[in-house]
Amino acid sequence: MRNLVPLAIVIFSAALITIGCDKNLRKAEVVTKAEVKSFENEFFTMHIADGYNEMSIKGGVQAYRGNSFIEVHYRGENLVQEEAKAGIYLLAKNYEGSVPDIVDTLGIKFFHSSIILQGASRDVFMAVRNGRMISITISRNGQTNDGNLEAMFGSIKLKA
Repeated sequence: MRNLVPLAIVIFSAALITIGCDKNLRKAEVVTKAEVKSFENEFFTMHIADGYNEMSIKGGVQAYRGNSFIEVHYRGENLVQEEAKAGIYLLAKNYEGSVPDIVDTLGIKFFHSSIILQGASRDVFMAVRNGRMISITISRNGQTNDGNLEAMFGSIKLKA
């Protein structure tokens, strides 16, 4: 029994340190527990956070609350990755965008830029997968502390 007490203290301490170290992870876990809906089509699945409305769009979905939203869709056929690159550079040029970069997420490489559209900052991700353009747009509308958008983004699972 005496040997178990130090072990229990070490385990408890490690748990407290882990909980305190990654605040973003804790936010994502809280949001994950709040998720009540899922969206699924032939291309991907995604959780919709509690308090967000869901609107079906061609090839995907938009989850929104007020002016903040995440939109995910697949469109087109027989496309190549250069079309995603050209698309993101055009958006960046026309909408005060950041210099496009490449983001490796969800198992593929996306072209990314932060643009200003209708007075709102939006992160746009574009890639071609299996000949179709996948586009993900996140608009926080000035809210930087709402982890729901990031949690929904992280919940996207692309289908083969």
